[in-house]
Formats: sequence, C-alpha cells, structure tokens
Amino acid sequence: MEREEQEEMEKYVSICEDVNKLKEKNEALQCQLVDAKKVQETQERNREYVSAYRQQRMENLDIVRTKYNNEISEKENELSSIQNMLMQNRADTTTNQQRRLDEMEAMNHEQEDEFERMYHPNKSVHPSNS
Repeated sequence: MEREEQEEMEKYVSICEDVNKLKEKNEALQCQLVDAKKVQETQERNREYVSAYRQQRMENLDIVRTKYNNEISEKENELSSIQNMLMQNRADTTTNQQRRLDEMEAMNHEQEDEFERMYHPNKSVHPSNS
C-alpha cells in the first residue's frame, strides 16, 4: 500500500507541478494580453492623432492657398489697373503732343502770314493758312 500511496503522492505532486506551470503560463499570457491591449490602444490613439493632424494640415493648406490666391488676384488687379493707366497716359500724351504740334503749326502759319503781310503787303494771303 505504501507503494500505491507513493505513486498517488507522485501523481499528485506531478499534477500540482503541472497546475503551477499552467498558472505561470496563464499569468504570462495575461501580461502579454494586457501589453497587447496597451499597444492596440496606443496604435488607435496614434491613428486618431495622425488623422487629426492630416485634417488640420489640409485645412491649413486650404487657408494658405486661399490667402495666396486672393493676394495673387489683388496683384493682378493692381497690375491691370497700372497697365490701363499707362495706356491712358500714352493716349493722353499722344493727344497732347498732337495738340501742341497743331498749335505750333497754327502759330507757324500765323507767323508766315504776318511775315508775308509785312514784307509783301500787296500779296493776298490764303484764308486756309490763317
């Protein structure tokens, strides 16, 4: 009977050792599960951060793009206005130059007519030259 008790005792010890090993494995797996959950939560938070960052970056790019497009439009309008003023100034200058030329030509005709009257009093002066 001692032998049976001894065998029973060995089986019991073996079972206890197996149970302890399984408990250790279970604890290790529980720790791995906790670590895996933490990693998963961190990855999810990181994905949310990245998504929020990308969204904010896109909004900022839209703001900058709109700002610069508005500035470009303003500068194009200013340039167009300056070009129109230059064209008007050229037209005005051409008109003023022509008016001065006409005035000088008229004065020249008057001087020629006066010269003719002074030095050739008997010669008739053409009315188109006056």
